[in-house]
Amino acid sequence: MPPGFAAFLAAAVALVASHAVLSAPAVRPLLVRRFGHAGFLALYSAVSLAALAAFVWGYRAAAVDLWLYQPPPVLRMVAVAAMPLAVFLVVGRLTTPCGTPDDPLPPAGVYRVCRFPGSVGVLLWAALHLANVGFARPVILFATMAVIALVAVVNNERVRRRLARGGGAAHLAETSLVPFAAVAARRQRLAWAEIGWWRLALTLAVYLALLFGHARVIGVDPLASAFGPWVMFP
Repeated sequence: MPPGFAAFLAAAVALVASHAVLSAPAVRPLLVRRFGHAGFLALYSAVSLAALAAFVWGYRAAAVDLWLYQPPPVLRMVAVAAMPLAVFLVVGRLTTPCGTPDDPLPPAGVYRVCRFPGSVGVLLWAALHLANVGFARPVILFATMAVIALVAVVNNERVRRRLARGGGAAHLAETSLVPFAAVAARRQRLAWAEIGWWRLALTLAVYLALLFGHARVIGVDPLASAFGPWVMFP
């Protein structure tokens, strides 16, 4: 194993644990009762930021990279085409009130599209990148982000199903984990007025900024990689 990779892997595990353990349905309520909601958020933020700092340091320390696999070229175009959905879900989550995990608001806007749009959006973003990177460092990075998002989905789904057993079954029945699945099954409807054209415009602006700023910031041009000669650098 190249120098620094053991520390990077350990930091990745610590970052996942900082989210998975503190937000677990069996742990979070105990911490909230002990420290209060504000105290829990402060603790969660401090631990997560410390783990993230260690993860970033580990990424930089693992300077020698390994080539793990060759992504199929067609997946480059899939990523360019599907990334707007990931951006839309995250933008919708950040700009739409949702209540709390234990007391969610009725589905509205992007929550008619997806039960947990933020986590599913990040999961889709990470999966699209995993399908298009071949070096070990970015694979570990995006796999870590995917696991964190998946843990959030699983934890939130457990809370929703517990609420459903307590009489909150309607919210579960009217929403879906897979984007647009409940709409396609006619268990939910799209409400463009709730989403708002400004959210669609913001989604497009963020997507274009990511698309055309990617080469300058990350060093890889998604358009060139999808429609021209492609080399993914670590």
